[in-house]
Amino acid sequence: MLARMRAPAAISLLLALAVSAGYAQNGAGSPGQGFSVPAMMSELAIFLPESPAGPKEAGGEQVPGRPNGLRALMQSHRDPRLFFGLEQVNALLPLLQALYQNPFPTPPAARRLQATLDGLLTPAQRAALESFRRQRDALFARARQQAGAGEAGPAPGTAAQTGSPGRRLTPLQRRQAMIEALIGMLKQRKKELGP
Repeated sequence: MLARMRAPAAISLLLALAVSAGYAQNGAGSPGQGFSVPAMMSELAIFLPESPAGPKEAGGEQVPGRPNGLRALMQSHRDPRLFFGLEQVNALLPLLQALYQNPFPTPPAARRLQATLDGLLTPAQRAALESFRRQRDALFARARQQAGAGEAGPAPGTAAQTGSPGRRLTPLQRRQAMIEALIGMLKQRKKELGP
């Protein structure tokens, strides 16, 4: 289902699920605290094209808890010269399909996966990723600060909704939806790159 989404909807879903599954939490799983599946999904997405039709929220729904500026930050780091090549896509797909089967890896497995993913990036992609991480972490720090001051919208950790109104995804379903959306984007990129 999610793999057939158009790029803007898939990006919106990644953002919504990333926020609800870990970014907005203080402590483990949030950016800057080591390996995080939600963080990894958005990091990899900056190396994939987004449809020129423009961003739309998944299913036309409001994305709860997302700090203002995250989409713009992701877009500002999308450089066509840094998009994944065919060899990278072919290497990433089995890694993400394995992660889909086990979306809560143990710390040692998460470190191995992160090292493998980092090894697939070119030096230019690594530099872009470091810049994205610094700016993203600053954005979330400001959002947490505003939430502490009572200026933010929905409470951190608000679950993203998909499908029928009122249906909440479990943590497992949220992670699998993020991973599936990214797998769909990678498959689309593979089609664009040819055989």
